[in-house]
Amino acid sequence: MRILYATDGSPGARAGAEFLAQLRLAATDTITLLTTLLTGDGGEGRTALAQAEAILAPTGAHLEPVAHRGHPAETILALAEQSGAELIVVGWKGTSMRERFTLGSVAERVVRHARTPVLVARPLRNRLAAAVVGYDRSEEATYAVEWLQRFPLPERTELALVAVLPEIERLVSQWQAPSTIYLAELAEQAKRDRAAAERHLAEYVTRITAAGRRATALVRIGDAASELLAVAEERRADLIVVGSQGLSAVERFLMGSVSENVVRHAACSVLVVRATPGA
Repeated sequence: MRILYATDGSPGARAGAEFLAQLRLAATDTITLLTTLLTGDGGEGRTALAQAEAILAPTGAHLEPVAHRGHPAETILALAEQSGAELIVVGWKGTSMRERFTLGSVAERVVRHARTPVLVARPLRNRLAAAVVGYDRSEEATYAVEWLQRFPLPERTELALVAVLPEIERLVSQWQAPSTIYLAELAEQAKRDRAAAERHLAEYVTRITAAGRRATALVRIGDAASELLAVAEERRADLIVVGSQGLSAVERFLMGSVSENVVRHAACSVLVVRATPGA
């Protein structure tokens, strides 16, 4: 795997290196360590790269430290394209000593515009013992689950696959005076949606456990982002995985807005998976 990791040396940015250090990487994997420079002689950048190298050296992956001048988000996105990165790693709300940039805003911009999966890293709290995966049957969510099965998480990481269905009351509130027939149809559709979600989740759990990893399935009712965040807190997860887009507004919820809300409010790292063109 070719990984692009951006750092400014801040605690938030170092969380990205600490996350990568937990993965099952090897000499065949390459991590490009990027720091961006706006002013100065690059001393801070060299320090940031040296810190990252010290954390990542034990992984055995091939490390390529580079320093580029330019706007952080634009530089990250451009280098990701040039290098063929399969994953971009950025920290959340990291600032350099000279306050060159707020990495929180950089992270959001990278998530919004990157053509490859992006990991927005926050400090680990449980050594990646648990991860929560949002699934809504969309192509993007399906790709995210498939991609995650190739991602070198530690063997100890247990996956919780979570489908979130809307509350019937919320759907009814969109109608001024819904008929009894409509309410009955809505209730039946909710049952079918739940059954379909449980069936799809069970299929993935079977595949994942057959590959030797622990996995469970959950169906929750409510707001998608809120429920994913709640499950992550309940399980003290170190990672939430979401697709970059989801089903249409008519079919359920927009995973695009869900992913942004999760990135913004999660207490743990968030992996936003966007299908790579041609994948």
